[in-house]
Amino acid sequence: MGHEWHIWKEYNALVEARLDLLNPDLCTPYMEKTADYLRTKGVDIVWGPRVRETYSRAEICDPNGYHIELRQWFR
Repeated sequence: MGHEWHIWKEYNALVEARLDLLNPDLCTPYMEKTADYLRTKGVDIVWGPRVRETYSRAEICDPNGYHIELRQWFR
């Protein structure tokens, strides 16, 4: 793993990775806190967070240009 990905290790208490080939996503119970943290590390927030009644979603861009969805489910 490159230097860019060390932030996932630092923040693993708030982010659970579920990677698949078609739609990689990261689930977090703290969308705003996660998005703010990623911005401080230079991660590009492509869109969002968009908040709906049962969830919040955003999309980030990894160092290779791949888009990864961020999700927060409201209970």
